[in-house]
Amino acid sequence: MDKAVLVRLSGSVEQGESDALRLPITLLFASDLEDACYLTDEVAAAVLRRAEGFGPAFPFREGRMVLPASLGVDLVSRYKGAIQQVFL
Repeated sequence: MDKAVLVRLSGSVEQGESDALRLPITLLFASDLEDACYLTDEVAAAVLRRAEGFGPAFPFREGRMVLPASLGVDLVSRYKGAIQQVFL
């Protein structure tokens, strides 16, 4: 994992989240979702939301945060090992 990425993520972790956050963050790309991916870790979703400044976009609902597939691929590329993609 890239050290600069870890420093960036650590700046978005609130008190009490550091023990719960597990890296790498896993983005799931399911074959039944054509243009989307998702993550199921609520803490990771909250940290990523703050790190990326998503605001109210992409809320965590029903156990997952759904993102456009293109954004997911971009995040995997920019977070250099701190976010991984898994194809289902």
